[in-house]
Amino acid sequence: MNASPVTKKSELSGDELIQEGLRIVEDAKKEGATLRITGGIVIFHLVEKNPAIKELILKHRKAGKSSANFADLDLVGYSKDRKKINKIFLEQYLFQKDKIINALFGDRRRIYYHPQGVYHVDIFLDKLEFNHDIDIRHQT
Repeated sequence: MNASPVTKKSELSGDELIQEGLRIVEDAKKEGATLRITGGIVIFHLVEKNPAIKELILKHRKAGKSSANFADLDLVGYSKDRKKINKIFLEQYLFQKDKIINALFGDRRRIYYHPQGVYHVDIFLDKLEFNHDIDIRHQT
């Protein structure tokens, strides 16, 4: 059975994926939208300067010992910016939207696929909904 595009691992290294995220954050800012990088890749990026912690994380990752094994780029933003975010990904970057996820959960979560299938972007709006929700609407 083939993996769905959502579960496919990124073809970019962790450093390349962070650079893509920073570019997206900057382009969103230019359009008046707020996006921030979140998820495991940010934690990895922040501890990269500490070799002992980096080695510990790599040792215990299920995906293997390479920072190239991040599944996707996770972003967080605001639902008030949905139209701007959609415009950036569909018109500027020519990404494809996940029609099912975006239709069912588009008010709080969006997924976009790189045009060449290199990686996908998972965007949480207003709050990160995991085991414990993190509401970002009242943050400055």
